[in-house]
Amino acid sequence: GAYYFGHSVAVSGDTLVVGAHYEDGDAASTAGAPNDNAPDAGAAYVFVRDTSTNTWSQQAYLKASNAGAGDNFGDSVAVSDDTVVVGAFGENGDANSTASSPNIYASNAGAAYVFDLDQF
Repeated sequence: GAYYFGHSVAVSGDTLVVGAHYEDGDAASTAGAPNDNAPDAGAAYVFVRDTSTNTWSQQAYLKASNAGAGDNFGDSVAVSDDTVVVGAFGENGDANSTASSPNIYASNAGAAYVFDLDQF
């Protein structure tokens, strides 16, 4: 499908983050085993540049831990040093929703997810 890869882009030094808010993978989707189980859940991709060869390679495929259809994770992205923030305007959790205990009680409430690139 049309994932809108590049809808949002952010760069910091030799790190590039690209959002694809219509990507269809659910929370179990990985770079090595992608799936299309959650339409428009969204994803973000992290690339790093090898300065000696001036080539870019993918470092990470980011998904929300509670990825769900229509979340649009990756609609907005930001990066600074080793910290990436990804917005998901369609995420449905209310104020009691957490990463470990998500809910869907507030339609399109939105969420932001923070990743430490040192973990990849």
